[in-house]
Amino acid sequence: MDEQRFLRMKAGLERNGVTVWTNDASQEDLDELGAYASTSPDGRNINLGTRMPPSASAFFEEIIHVTQIKNLPEELRTLSYLASHLTAFEIKAKEKVLRNSKAYGLTDSEIEELKESLRRYRSGK
Repeated sequence: MDEQRFLRMKAGLERNGVTVWTNDASQEDLDELGAYASTSPDGRNINLGTRMPPSASAFFEEIIHVTQIKNLPEELRTLSYLASHLTAFEIKAKEKVLRNSKAYGLTDSEIEELKESLRRYRSGK
């Protein structure tokens, strides 16, 4: 992802109350989860670790997750609810990123990785 675009989008998210974590401690959290990026259960934090700038597909997917969470009733914004619906959230976010891949500026390799990840989520593997 283009660094200037990332910084503009990050600033926009932060103006809207979403913190974007990009440091060594947040990378350790991702490593423990085995994740490339993550969004907090309350939708107020995106953890991108130390991969700067992140891939466009990863960043846009996390932005979609923020919206998914914010669209939930307050009482469902819990780790247990989100964990039990993780596959559905992941599939919907990946489908949206793929549909908008040109607008989001995804590379061919990002598109292929996203398609493979989506295939794995759909098959339950």
